[in-house]
Amino acid sequence: MRVLRVKLYQEFACYRKPMTYGFWETYPLPPLSTVKGFFHNVVEAKEYIPARYGIQGKFKSVVLDMQSMYKFGRKDSENKGVYIEGFNKPLLKSPIYVSNLYAVELTIYIESKLEHLEKFRENLLNLEYPSLGRKEDLVRVDSVDMVELTERDLFEDSYYIKNGIYFSKEKAKELEVNGINYRMNFYYESKNGMRFFKKKDVVYVDNKNLEFGSILYDKEEDKVVDLIGD
Repeated sequence: MRVLRVKLYQEFACYRKPMTYGFWETYPLPPLSTVKGFFHNVVEAKEYIPARYGIQGKFKSVVLDMQSMYKFGRKDSENKGVYIEGFNKPLLKSPIYVSNLYAVELTIYIESKLEHLEKFRENLLNLEYPSLGRKEDLVRVDSVDMVELTERDLFEDSYYIKNGIYFSKEKAKELEVNGINYRMNFYYESKNGMRFFKKKDVVYVDNKNLEFGSILYDKEEDKVVDLIGD
């Protein structure tokens, strides 16, 4: 199976978990929706492009940052803030802690139509300030290559995971691995001005000896790959 392999580096990154407000927590790796949005943005997509993504990597540490957050308050809030004409709500400002990953090394695999992968590779190398996650989370593009993945029989040839990786829940069950379970946003449909998300269940694992089942394998990089998506 031919896929696009993208190796990226970020000095700092925050892949914010939804529903974290007083303290912005980060996923250990960019979530599916972030990578999907990155792909669509780089290829300048005008419509949804079906694709599957394999996401893995590591970071050196987590540091806390304090930032100012601006948000709309309730009309009857005691904190009046600054009233914004047209929205009929006050604009409030408050400090907030943000967790940031430091020295992030990512390897992302993308499977889609060849024309989209080629356009992604061409556009990515021409972007002046590519970012993944927040706008300020700039990325250094280390390589973008088409690679061939093969199937690895783990019963005959076990594999030790050395870096973080997302498995689909189904693949994690097949491999008999446990980790941190996440239900991630993946795709949304807009109805009446509201977004309705479809989600994917994934399992994050950062070390484990795989001895059961089979999985895609990148021989060049010595990495197992699980593609999650459409």
